[in-house]
Amino acid sequence: MILNINSPAYYTQKFGVDSELYALSRKISKSVQNKKYSDVIDTIGIVPIIAPKELLEDGLFKEKVHVSKSYKFADVELQINYDEFINSNDETKKKLYITNIIDSIKVLEKRLKRDFHGEEMINDILRNIEQ
Repeated sequence: MILNINSPAYYTQKFGVDSELYALSRKISKSVQNKKYSDVIDTIGIVPIIAPKELLEDGLFKEKVHVSKSYKFADVELQINYDEFINSNDETKKKLYITNIIDSIKVLEKRLKRDFHGEEMINDILRNIEQ
């Protein structure tokens, strides 16, 4: 499975790339790299959204879930509470970030049902990041 975790929307524009989150994203992506969780998709793109409530209320940075079986691709963008994130220590930021990635996989699992083994993917990720 190819798992692309992109830098968080808005947050990266405002604060730059967080090197710890970048390293965590790479580690998570590598943990599923040589595994197969679906016959209908082989690539997942995840973009965590970390943006102020005002921007979200203005219609910017909307959550979305898109699956293209013809291209074997899924794209998920879910929000992380901006105020909680920016006011957290590094450990809590990592937990919020990981929760967003896990929630993104769960959304795909719900959408694809039996065509995607999301729980297995989640277990592989959690096992790898605990090491």
